[in-house]
Amino acid sequence: MTLHRAGQLEREAPVNGDSQHSPPIGGLSLKQAARAMGVSLRAVERARRIIARGIPELEALCKRGELKLEPAEIISLMSYDEQREAIAKGAAYCRRLAGSIRRAEAERKAEMRPTRCCPHCGGEL
Repeated sequence: MTLHRAGQLEREAPVNGDSQHSPPIGGLSLKQAARAMGVSLRAVERARRIIARGIPELEALCKRGELKLEPAEIISLMSYDEQREAIAKGAAYCRRLAGSIRRAEAERKAEMRPTRCCPHCGGEL
């Protein structure tokens, strides 16, 4: 899915709590919009967040097909100055940066999981 197609969604729509039950966008729910564009609900949610949080240069990278929605969504969570700095270094840098952020978050979540004493009993240490 290109961000250009998702750009048809209204920019004023709220971003938090995105789901298929979000308020209608241009008369369509997110689920209906996804179906109409032939993409997944997740892709519409990502595009909506990028439009709401990202700087215009980030949108442009997506519209040109240089950056996919998943890494662009991660970059959009950064401050505007950090987004500009990352984009100035190019799409490949943005992909690597998003990947390292995603891995760091996964590691942080893994450290927070309780440790099991063994795979057989499942008891916590």
